[in-house]
Amino acid sequence: MSNFAQQQVPLPECEQLHATLFMSSPESTDPPKLLLVYRYSKSLRFLLNKITFPNHKHGTKTLAIQPLNFSRHSFFNRHHHILYESLLGIAYDSTSHMLYILFQSFSGLVRCEAYLLETDGRTADRIYEFNVDSTFSNSQWSSDPYTQKFYYYKTRKVNGVLKTGIWSIPFGRLVLSLKTGDEGKLEIDFSSENKTDLTDVQVTNGLAYFRNSSHRFLTKLSHKEEILKCAIPYRNAPIVRENFMIISDWDYCRLKDGNRFNKTKCEEEANVWKRKNFPEETGFEMKLIWVIIIVVVCNVIILVVILCVACRKREDRRVLRQESFWNQRQHPATYQHSFAPDMSGDF
Repeated sequence: MSNFAQQQVPLPECEQLHATLFMSSPESTDPPKLLLVYRYSKSLRFLLNKITFPNHKHGTKTLAIQPLNFSRHSFFNRHHHILYESLLGIAYDSTSHMLYILFQSFSGLVRCEAYLLETDGRTADRIYEFNVDSTFSNSQWSSDPYTQKFYYYKTRKVNGVLKTGIWSIPFGRLVLSLKTGDEGKLEIDFSSENKTDLTDVQVTNGLAYFRNSSHRFLTKLSHKEEILKCAIPYRNAPIVRENFMIISDWDYCRLKDGNRFNKTKCEEEANVWKRKNFPEETGFEMKLIWVIIIVVVCNVIILVVILCVACRKREDRRVLRQESFWNQRQHPATYQHSFAPDMSGDF
């Protein structure tokens, strides 16, 4: 179990800072937080940091700037010396609160340490560790709680040809994939685009974010459609690790409203925003709903008519059979005796 510390410490090296979203339980009103994992000197540390929601009192409604507070951090209980390994990446399963930390030694060997992270963010119990298949060496990792998948970016040679892309592994299958070398599902193939120099590749809320030496990119994972491309203004600026995350759905309302979070109010605000920003889509949805209702009503009417006709025919047949029965009882068939002489002869 890790120890909680309150001492003031200087900022860690930015390139060794890995971050992901820490989600509370669905029943909780606690907003999401930043889970930060970083190395400092000879130790590996982590902390949970609150996310500040943009407020017009601070001069803007769209931007909130908050320095990271490293004074309240926790230590991982580890057996290996971190000086001879680099922190390759982290993978956090928000459904089980399992945190997987990937290390790569100077010789290329990849290991994984698994920790059970408590919901208070102050303790992390070490569960186990294992060696990772070489398939995942030199990879970049991210975790998406909305798609419940882990994503990694990698460039490697396949039959002498460079293959670059983003692969996904579902929550719950990571350990098996890391041990067996199962690549998972190829989500985006960059091989034909010669994008082998990408950094800070990560997937959040179904969107892929990455950058190269001159631009930042935001791409739809499902359709590989480029949404945003912007130039990096200062090419001579020091290269630091960037972490990009998108918060949506109930988590957005939890972050905005805090302890006043209410699902009904959140749904109403979402519907108002959708009608305001996407009136055509909302109108089409309403038309589609009315078409579905009309089709269902027509089908019900047709079904009722068919049932009425069938019942009417059945009743008519029953009445006919009943009338035929009473007619037979009132007018029974009689045998008419013949008085013709017996014309038969005996010989």
